[in-house]
Amino acid sequence: GGFSGVDIFFVISGYLITGIILKNINKGNFSYIEFYKRRVLRIFPVLIVVMAFVWGVGFLCLYGDEFERLGKQIFAGAFYWSNINLWQESGYFDVSSRLKPLLHLWSLAVEEQFYIVWPVLCLLGCKLVQGPKKVAIWFLFFFGLSFVLNICLINKYPVAVFYLPFARAWELVFGGLLASAAYLPIEGRGGEKRLLWLFVSTNKTVNNCKSIVGLVLLVAALVFVKADAKFPGWYALLPTFGTGLIISAGKDSFINKFLLGNKIAVWIGLISYPLYLWHWPLLSFAIINVGDLPSAAVRSVILAISVVLAALSYYYLEPVFRKSTSNRGAKSVFLFVLMCSIGGVGWLTYLERGFPQRLETCSEQDRQLNAKNEELMNRSLANCSVVFPQWSKLNDNFCRMQREYGENSIAIIGDSHAGHLFPGLAELVEKKGKGGVEVFPASCAIPLMGIQTSTRTGNEDVDRMRRSGVALHRLAWDSILSDLNIEYVILAHAPGCSASDVIDLENPGEVDIEKILRNGFDRTLRSLIKARKKVIVVLDNPGLPFEPSACRPRMFSKIFGSQACSFYSAIWDNAGFVRRYNSVVQEMKEKYPEIQIFDSAKYFKVENEKYSAVIDGRVMYVDVGHLNLDGSRYVARFLFDLLVW
Repeated sequence: GGFSGVDIFFVISGYLITGIILKNINKGNFSYIEFYKRRVLRIFPVLIVVMAFVWGVGFLCLYGDEFERLGKQIFAGAFYWSNINLWQESGYFDVSSRLKPLLHLWSLAVEEQFYIVWPVLCLLGCKLVQGPKKVAIWFLFFFGLSFVLNICLINKYPVAVFYLPFARAWELVFGGLLASAAYLPIEGRGGEKRLLWLFVSTNKTVNNCKSIVGLVLLVAALVFVKADAKFPGWYALLPTFGTGLIISAGKDSFINKFLLGNKIAVWIGLISYPLYLWHWPLLSFAIINVGDLPSAAVRSVILAISVVLAALSYYYLEPVFRKSTSNRGAKSVFLFVLMCSIGGVGWLTYLERGFPQRLETCSEQDRQLNAKNEELMNRSLANCSVVFPQWSKLNDNFCRMQREYGENSIAIIGDSHAGHLFPGLAELVEKKGKGGVEVFPASCAIPLMGIQTSTRTGNEDVDRMRRSGVALHRLAWDSILSDLNIEYVILAHAPGCSASDVIDLENPGEVDIEKILRNGFDRTLRSLIKARKKVIVVLDNPGLPFEPSACRPRMFSKIFGSQACSFYSAIWDNAGFVRRYNSVVQEMKEKYPEIQIFDSAKYFKVENEKYSAVIDGRVMYVDVGHLNLDGSRYVARFLFDLLVW
């Protein structure tokens, strides 16, 4: 969410492209093939170079899992699918957007998806309403349709509305409305003001006022639209109408002439497309290296490099294709084939899992262990799907059973932090021949009977999924309590999920979070102890204040500065939600002395009272909160010691 230059870009693009389309329709010489030939010659050259550059840098400095994701981004970018790809990937387990070097191509994908159908709609509109002079009425229909979809769906499906073209098209169509308004008379026969007269007025005072008001709307969008706002929604009207007013004010209006018409602003506008393509990959690679935003000095250098690359692209690469009048057809075909090729390279990179052998030295023993673990994960998923087929349909965390139902001796229940304990512990249990492990994770769901957590995110898709967590856990509790072979029950939870949004479904009027947690623990522990289960409550591993990607040695680490990959333990230990959850767990230990507490955080503590994301030279995290396979194996060694057979 949040306001960005994308909205301005959409309006300007819709205005310029629609103006060209209507002009050619008016002359009777519009050609769809020629239109898209020009789009290819304009868009493809720099985009191909940028994606090839990104792939090359990724090959040199990204590890297998990172390069695999980049390959998918390149494929999606090559075929104008980036927005759909990002929408499909969005969710709890999605990697940080800052770690996606081609994240910014989503807006280009929206634009090009729009321009696949827009010329056809323009032609159809001109035919239905007898020419460009009345086509504004036709455009108003599509503007209204898209805007209404945006408003109606923003609360329930904010991610879809942000990324998908049907809910963003109104911004592009608004630009088209501005272009079509140029064909309308300002006044009717009776002297009354025509529809959209404000945008076609030639009055100098009116235009000066429009440009000033437009600038105020843009500034208001920057100031008042926050990053957590549901965007576009109503908020997008600010930059959209602000841009429209500035455009329609004309080149001689005060703001346009002196602020936007000076040589520096014009030059930035000329290189804006290649600048848009270059700036984000460079910044993203820097973030991958340092784990957070790099220093102001480094960001300044990145900006300067982006400007230089954009200028070189504009002056030396684009003219070869965009301004040339010879062999335009052959050049467009060549660029199309080249784009398909770079997309194919991206897909191959994705299929080959990022060619992990480039940077990762993996022994034959490690390869065998990892292959065996993959087989274990697939088998355990299939086993649980037989018993709970609805689990994977309702939640993005999957239940797993190492052995078939009734043959496992350990049950883990909780949220995704229960899920990341499973691989390592299941490996050890299988190695020792001590039964099997089953895990029942649900997104952000606390493993306490009758307690619901983190279901008021504002995203209806996420909220609905998380509400299902209580129902799924209810099925899991019934299974655990009735399964006589289950000896140990492990409760695992990320306390950030119960930091504020916690509901006791049996006492919904209670608002004190500590009381809610106590009530939930009391219900849960009494039921488990009565069923003769041995209970282990896991205190969570520390959350990282940086991206673990920075902990991997890379070719460019010296340029951007190295990340120590450790931080003072007080940052995590003194967090309010951590202290509250751990304190309630300690209270439960006093009340129910038979339960065990496993403090996983202490195993990440190194010298000088610091927590580290790297243990024995291996990165333990897949993101700022979840353990990777190495981390799961590491924690499992100590957790397994609590299991007395």
